[in-house]
Amino acid sequence: EIRAGIPAILPETADAFVAFGLTGDLGRRMTIPALYRLTAQKLLTCAVIGVGRRPVPRDELERHVRDAVAAAEETVDERVLRELLGRLTYIGGDAEEGSVYERLREELGEAQTPVYYVATPPSTFQEVAAELAAADLVRGGRLVVEKPFGTDLASARELNERLTDIFPE
Repeated sequence: EIRAGIPAILPETADAFVAFGLTGDLGRRMTIPALYRLTAQKLLTCAVIGVGRRPVPRDELERHVRDAVAAAEETVDERVLRELLGRLTYIGGDAEEGSVYERLREELGEAQTPVYYVATPPSTFQEVAAELAAADLVRGGRLVVEKPFGTDLASARELNERLTDIFPE
């Protein structure tokens, strides 16, 4: 079944993982350690593209990832960490700004089934999804947003409606 040109059933495997907010507090405490563990379990096998508000030089990004993993893990497998760093790229800039999405399109290359993980302030979820749509990056993609999702039931329903208009369930 095709809905608005988008397959109703997407492949199980993503070919890119885009993490909005990777350099933020949630990224440091939760997202990066989770990506490390998924790499260790051989479940994360695709490109990882971090998106953050500010430009971050490669050496600073690697230090940020190393520090996040070291803070979360009792022992760090250097081979797993190098594997994660080897598949990680980063785009710095305002996530509500079009040039970030132009650079993201370039970085995604031939990816057909990206996962967009949005760990940013909840007030930006809809804007990020709209910018992804405006940049023609929705087709075949999935959107995952971090909680909190809305401030009450009514706002959660409204946000869900807006997001599913862009990324069908």
